[in-house]
Amino acid sequence: MINWTMHWQQAQVLKTPADRRLALGKLLHAPWRTLLRIARENRTLLSRSARLPPRDHSKRFFFAGHWRKNVMTDVVDIYVTRSRNRLIVEQLLICNEVRVSLVPESYLIREQVSAAAGGIGGSRVVNVDEFLSGRDEGAPDFVADFERYLPRLSELKYRGCSVKCYWTSKSLRLRHWKQQPQVLSGDPLLQALAELWHLLAFARLTDDVTHEIQETLFPEWDKLSASSSEHVSLLSQRLINQCR
Repeated sequence: MINWTMHWQQAQVLKTPADRRLALGKLLHAPWRTLLRIARENRTLLSRSARLPPRDHSKRFFFAGHWRKNVMTDVVDIYVTRSRNRLIVEQLLICNEVRVSLVPESYLIREQVSAAAGGIGGSRVVNVDEFLSGRDEGAPDFVADFERYLPRLSELKYRGCSVKCYWTSKSLRLRHWKQQPQVLSGDPLLQALAELWHLLAFARLTDDVTHEIQETLFPEWDKLSASSSEHVSLLSQRLINQCR
């Protein structure tokens, strides 16, 4: 009989990341109930639902020893996929800390990892992981006591880029951008369109803000996409594609 608990303990005490990965990798093949029992020991499930995903879907489970506001500590993160015939544990992480924040339509999750096994999409975690995970307002991923403390970020540094978060359209000055094609032409118009494209290309928008942009600016961009200026036409079409 495989001693799953021994492999779990080794994954936390062995010195090198490679040795810890090798030990933790054994748990990828443990029975689901056994893995749950180990993950739950002295920890609480902070994911809203303990249900497995439907067939052909994936799901992530977070178990935390402690949490305060938007930070979990002593965390087990399990990522599973349910195929037609079986449940696959694709990734298993032991984390010293997991920090969760909100950006429009997503969670931003940053993990300090002490041991990692498996991988997602060919990517393998070593010491740190950071990713965006889609968020449904009507069905949040986390329990209410944790979800209510998640901060809304106004800006984030994500994979080397600075990204602005727009929760409302107020600071986007949509009326200003709507007026630009009416008062500008030639190079000044081209410069204004380039500035707007750069602004939106490095931004996260809520669905409501995207809808306001479509209602306010799409008619203007649609006209400009037929411009005799190739550059104006191209930039206008890029803006339309960016905000579809």
